[in-house]
Amino acid sequence: RLSVAVRLSQTLGITASLSSDNKYSTQETFSGRWRVTPGSLNLTPIGGTTGTPLANASGPASLANPYLDRIQINDAPWNTFKQSGNFKIDWRALPSLTLNFNIQHSRYTGINVDRRLQFQLGNSGSQGAQDWGPDFVQTFQRNGSFNVSNTATEMTITSRDKEGETTSGYIKANFRQGPWTIDASGSHSESYGHFEDMKNGHFSGLDLRLQTGRIDFYGIREAIPSQIAVWNNAGVPIDYTKLENFTTDSDLNAQSGEAYQRDIQKNYNLNVRYDLDFLPFPMGVKVGVARSVKDARKWGRGTGYKMRYVGPTLTVDQLKDEYTSGPIFGIAGNQQWASTYKLYDIYKANPEYFDPNFDVGIQKDNYNSRISQTRSIAETTDSGYGMI
Repeated sequence: RLSVAVRLSQTLGITASLSSDNKYSTQETFSGRWRVTPGSLNLTPIGGTTGTPLANASGPASLANPYLDRIQINDAPWNTFKQSGNFKIDWRALPSLTLNFNIQHSRYTGINVDRRLQFQLGNSGSQGAQDWGPDFVQTFQRNGSFNVSNTATEMTITSRDKEGETTSGYIKANFRQGPWTIDASGSHSESYGHFEDMKNGHFSGLDLRLQTGRIDFYGIREAIPSQIAVWNNAGVPIDYTKLENFTTDSDLNAQSGEAYQRDIQKNYNLNVRYDLDFLPFPMGVKVGVARSVKDARKWGRGTGYKMRYVGPTLTVDQLKDEYTSGPIFGIAGNQQWASTYKLYDIYKANPEYFDPNFDVGIQKDNYNSRISQTRSIAETTDSGYGMI
């Protein structure tokens, strides 16, 4: 940071400042969901009955006997870059007149990749817990004839870069002479903000799935397990920390977010006061007028735009990120992740592999994404007052 103040004369001074603030921050978060309502499951494929109540030694799930049925682990480091500059002039043009001028410009860039891993034993309409206690949950093993719905391990990568800049300035005048006091000011502020991805060499979103037949949580303490165990549909333990065990869906979509915003605000004020100093008691007359102008616009494809991948079958190794997360929140080892940057490299080399008009559903979603992002609002407000 640098700041300089210079007095050029008895009535004129200038101030200038520059600042730059660059940060890298890590953010590792955990969230869990507890099942507190009783449920049942069709166990006929494994020798049970339809609608078998699910319960442990203490009975069905309840507020007094809950179990952890979903956890979400996020690793979301941030890079932020902020720069700003300010220039100000203070000038007493006349003994009764003071003028102030100020202009400021600032820029912001934020680079974020949010990596999410979710382990789910069921949703609000299904359950898969076979047994549980205060520090563990064990689920049924899915197989060819027995399907425990919604047991899933999912990886989601979200990469959105935020950029913005603001330029603002004002002029103020203050006149004081005899019974007269006049204050006038005018200000103008213009801000631009936008989300970027493809411009910066990546897509905004990518989803992968791990074939999951069973998930167990062990060593649960304060809702966080010390061990997460996963098996595939064949009952074979599977290492979810290795990206090679995940698969891309047959309907792989490259997600892209393009959102622009511009805000302009102008304010003008004039206040005049006249002191009735000929009266034996203090009294004055004051009037004022003001105008405020706001103009806001949004445009772009929106944050829900996507393209269906229609090229040759991808291997997850083509999407592997160099970044890994250390053992956190029960993850057994260094977690490997997919990369939206790697997917964009494939797009850059073969754009014909990505189709934004693949079917009516994608066309509709892309249309709605653009429409919801496009809007314009202009507002002008005038006001005035008089008082004694």
